[in-house]
Amino acid sequence: SSSTFNNTSVLAKGVGSNAIDSSSDGGTTARIEATDSSFRSEQAVAIQVEKGAFEGSFNGSHVSGAQGLMNVAYGATGLINADGKSYLEGDITVDDDATGSVNLKDESLWKGSIKNGTQISLDDSSIWRMTQS
Repeated sequence: SSSTFNNTSVLAKGVGSNAIDSSSDGGTTARIEATDSSFRSEQAVAIQVEKGAFEGSFNGSHVSGAQGLMNVAYGATGLINADGKSYLEGDITVDDDATGSVNLKDESLWKGSIKNGTQISLDDSSIWRMTQS
C-alpha cells in the first residue's frame, strides 16, 4: 500500500500514540511519500514498524518522536529516505530479528542514535548528529 502527503501535519498526542504505524503482510511494503510535511509524536515513537516492510520517503519534512524516531520489531524491515532539507529527530531501535536503514540526502539532518541498524548513508551535504542512547 502507498500513501502520499503534501503540506500535511500529523501530531500524535496520547500515550502510546505513534505518528505512523506500519504493519503489513509478508511480501508487501507499506510506503509513505511526504513533501513539506510534519509527523510528530509527543509521547511515543514517530514511526512504529511491526511485521512486513515499511519505506518512508520524506522531502522537506520534519519527523520526530519523544520516545524515538523509529522502532522496528517482529522481523520487520524499516527504511527512511530523507532529502530536501528534511529534519529527523530521535533514536532508531531495531530488534535483533529486524532490519532498519536510513538514507540522508540534499542537506537533510538526523539527530539521534541507532541500535542494531543495518545501513546508514548520507551524502556530503547532509548531517547525522549522533546522540548517546
